[in-house]
Amino acid sequence: AAFERHLRVPSYNSLSVACFDIRMGTFSSQPEHPKEGRMPEIRLDVWYCGQEDLTIADIVTTLAPRIDVSRIQFLEFGRMILYREPTSGEMRGAFRPFVGVTTASLSAWQRSSHLLALRRESAGAELPLPRLQHLIVHNIGAPDFKMYLKHSWNALFAVLEERARAGHPIQLL
Repeated sequence: AAFERHLRVPSYNSLSVACFDIRMGTFSSQPEHPKEGRMPEIRLDVWYCGQEDLTIADIVTTLAPRIDVSRIQFLEFGRMILYREPTSGEMRGAFRPFVGVTTASLSAWQRSSHLLALRRESAGAELPLPRLQHLIVHNIGAPDFKMYLKHSWNALFAVLEERARAGHPIQLL
C-alpha cells in the first residue's frame, strides 16, 4: 500500500516481472535521447524466502490491483527461478486484467506455460491479451535444449495458429 502512489504513475505503460525483479516504466518504440535522460521507472527487488509454492502468476495477481493495468501495453514475464512453474491456467488468470497489452515478451522456459496461456481456456472463451500484436519469445528450449525445444516450438505454433483463426493474429514475432 505504501508504494501504490509510485506504482500508479500515469506514464507507466510497461510491466516486467522476472526473478527477484519487478519493474514498471514507460515503454517506447523510439530510442531514448541521451540529452533527455532515462524514462522514469520504479524497480522492486523481491525476496521470496520460504515461498516454495509461489509462482510468477501469484506475483502478478497480487500486483495487478495495485497498478493501473488499463495503461499497460508492454508486458514482460521473464524466467523465474522459483520452486514451481505456474500452469497455463494460472498464467491465463494472471494475463486476464491486462486487456490493453499490445506487446508481450514471454519465456518459453520448461513447460512453456507462459506461451500456452495465450491460448483460449476452452472453445468459445475469450483470448487472453486480446490486443496482442507483437510477441517476443525467449528461452526457447532451455534449460535442456533437446528435451524442451520441440515442446516450446509446438506451443508457439499452436498459439500462432489459434490466434490467427480467432481473428487476432500476431503481427510481429
